[in-house]
Amino acid sequence: MTTPPATAHAWASQELATARFGDARLTKRLVRIVAD
Repeated sequence: MTTPPATAHAWASQELATARFGDARLTKRLVRIVAD
């Protein structure tokens, strides 16, 4: 996040990718907790 994306589309894509990555990590944590 050093340089701002050139277009709103790029920004939205980056935000979506970050959100999905965060959700994946959160899901892994939840699954691990439930598994225990």
